[in-house]
Amino acid sequence: MAKDNALPVDEKLQEQMAQKLDKDFDGHEWYGTELKSDATPIIDPASGKPAIIRMFDFRMDKSIRRFEATKQQVFSAHSKQILTLLWADGLRPIEGVNPRVSIDTRKRTYKIVVAAEPRLHQTVIETPNSLNDVLSTAHKK
Repeated sequence: MAKDNALPVDEKLQEQMAQKLDKDFDGHEWYGTELKSDATPIIDPASGKPAIIRMFDFRMDKSIRRFEATKQQVFSAHSKQILTLLWADGLRPIEGVNPRVSIDTRKRTYKIVVAAEPRLHQTVIETPNSLNDVLSTAHKK
């Protein structure tokens, strides 16, 4: 590759962005960079259809010593049960949003998180929260 295609390096800018640390670690020189961002809040107009997040907790069978199932196999094993529970609540999974599967082999549990929406002619009794409300309460915890 020819050097003509390389972008020019602004040495002054590079010196301003990188600060050499006082100590060397294992004989290597380390450089640090200070990063800043604006505290611009996320703008959520709180409009659109409500999305309901449902989480299903399961425990692994104690007779199984080693859990070797993949996340897809875990979800496939419970998909009909999850669809039935969502249907009973007047919900259906949102198309295009994949469910999340979290496996904790140490605690021998796994969780399946599904995004759902109300079925046709179903009303949502719960008061929906905007993204700003959810993030502000999560930040305070």
